Amino acid sequence: MNKKLGAKVDMWRTLVGLKSHAPYATVIATVPGVAAGFTTLEGMITQMEALDVSRQGAASKAGPAKDVARDLLEGTVAVVDGIFTAYAAQTNDELLLAQVNKERSHLHNMRDEALRVHGEFLLGQIPGTIPAALSGLGLTPALQTLLQDRYDAFYALMTLPQSKSGQESTYVGLMETLEDQGDKLLDLTLDKLMRQFEETEVEFYTAYREARVINDAGTQPEEDEGGEEPPPGS
Repeated sequence: MNKKLGAKVDMWRTLVGLKSHAPYATVIATVPGVAAGFTTLEGMITQMEALDVSRQGAASKAGPAKDVARDLLEGTVAVVDGIFTAYAAQTNDELLLAQVNKERSHLHNMRDEALRVHGEFLLGQIPGTIPAALSGLGLTPALQTLLQDRYDAFYALMTLPQSKSGQESTYVGLMETLEDQGDKLLDLTLDKLMRQFEETEVEFYTAYREARVINDAGTQPEEDEGGEEPPPGS
């Protein structure tokens, strides 16, 4: 990846690294949205690294990126599948129960196309407005978005062009999409959620702000056009 993107991913790693400090990990775990955001960011780092490795060594196959994308999709499908299984059992919907209720081992043994089809089916089952019965079981808009993003990434790698030039274009496109998703996660979700800690968890909030600084090639803080460092979420 280029230096600018590499510096941004390094910033992501620094943020995720806050979880290794026990007091910070405790604070993160207290707010489900914050905990989910850090988990999502961690998955994005893994996927970005795999995409970069595959892009550099691309020949005629997707390489490790597709394996990582499959693992991420499989994990999210398992969560959503479990939610719909519980929902079908509660509502005595035998047809839906027969269509879902996939054990993790079953998902793991599915061929790529079968996993993709099941992911597509689950996405189709999520209504435009998530009812209370499903949200109460853990189906949130954020989880829906995560499932869609991981489905899209896996499908793109399944249909990767065989030519080197085509693969390069696809990898770059996927990395740019992932970068955009990371920007939105931080700017629109985590930065806003962090403001609740500004006065109650000052040390944690300060550490987060410091970790949000993007260093150019790992050495210099990124500046805006006016030469001043922009605050998180600005």
